[in-house]
Amino acid sequence: MDIRNIKYSKDAYNYAKDMGKPIPELEDIIAQEPYWSYKYAKDIIKGRFEKGEDVIAQYAYYSYLYARDALKDRFEKGEDAIAQNAEYSRFYTKEFNLKAQFRGKKGGIKWI
Repeated sequence: MDIRNIKYSKDAYNYAKDMGKPIPELEDIIAQEPYWSYKYAKDIIKGRFEKGEDVIAQYAYYSYLYARDALKDRFEKGEDAIAQNAEYSRFYTKEFNLKAQFRGKKGGIKWI
């Protein structure tokens, strides 16, 4: 596959996976989708993928998985999304041994 013809996140991720290494030229394409950004961080980079963090942070599910599987630490940029989901808030709190501080009805959660 010619790298110049890759237009979709899935194809960019699969190319990097097949090559067995990060492909910086494809990271803008990968960063368009939360699932592929998370997978790229977890499977290819095996750590932080800054270009994908904005899209990941929009989703509780991917924010939690990214923190747990790629960062192996808190993902503060995604904590607002996580706070909106009771299930992932519980998982996140337990995973990182945090205490949740509730900030009123519309204030969400702050982890301490």
